[in-house]
Amino acid sequence: SKRKLQWLVDQGRVDGWDDPRFPTVAGILRRGMSVAGLKAFILSMGASKNTCLMGWDKIWATNKAVIDATAHRYTALLGVGLVPLTLRGAPAAPYAEGIHAHPKDESLGKKVRIFASAVLLQADDAAGLTEGEEVTLMSWGNVIVRRRVTDAGGALASLEADLHVEGSVKTTKKKLTWLADTPELVDVQLVDYDFLLLKDKVEEADSIEDILTPVTKFVDAARGEFAMRQLQRGQVVEIERRGYYICDRPFVRSADPIVLLFVPNGKKMMGVQR
Repeated sequence: SKRKLQWLVDQGRVDGWDDPRFPTVAGILRRGMSVAGLKAFILSMGASKNTCLMGWDKIWATNKAVIDATAHRYTALLGVGLVPLTLRGAPAAPYAEGIHAHPKDESLGKKVRIFASAVLLQADDAAGLTEGEEVTLMSWGNVIVRRRVTDAGGALASLEADLHVEGSVKTTKKKLTWLADTPELVDVQLVDYDFLLLKDKVEEADSIEDILTPVTKFVDAARGEFAMRQLQRGQVVEIERRGYYICDRPFVRSADPIVLLFVPNGKKMMGVQR
């Protein structure tokens, strides 16, 4: 009810009536619902006088079909435990190249991607690599892992590999996201939200305090590619191998990270597995 939602606002449990966790039009639009997706969902329900209790998965799945066609693709890696990879055969100096922002629609324009002989890999991706294995760096080409370097405790510290762009991406099982290890990287916060309430349907007699989910907001620090400096507030993008996000705070200066809110897709409510 509106009274219970107002209590959450008054108690500071949410940011306001447009909080991404709120089941309000303002709330779901801020979380990445498109107007076209909302309209398509309403039309799919048809006209009825009956009261129906719908799960969130269907409306977000409908929205995914809309946003996928225009969401530019970017790379952001969780900041914890990034593993440096040195590429032999890559140009000694970093260089920039324009690549398509959306792999299936060239009309959406290009973005600037930076390439370098020193790149960063997600910790769990790097941990699974073996010497002699050939893998694909997305938007670049294949590399062959030559050496795993561990620290005194036995943990993976770095990797060395040969660039093998003539290799076929169809023959590799692993397609990895990566970032050129250059000063142009940006700090990013990836934000996930859980359901505010522990119950799907709230009864009038329920005390809102008794059914509140203890923790509903999760923030993960990440590093993002240079092109993410161009994101606009409200722009929906896809972070490759992680999911769709909406920009809640764009890049202004290096001291303030870009804030991206995960957009549910009908199957996942969060972008970072917990």
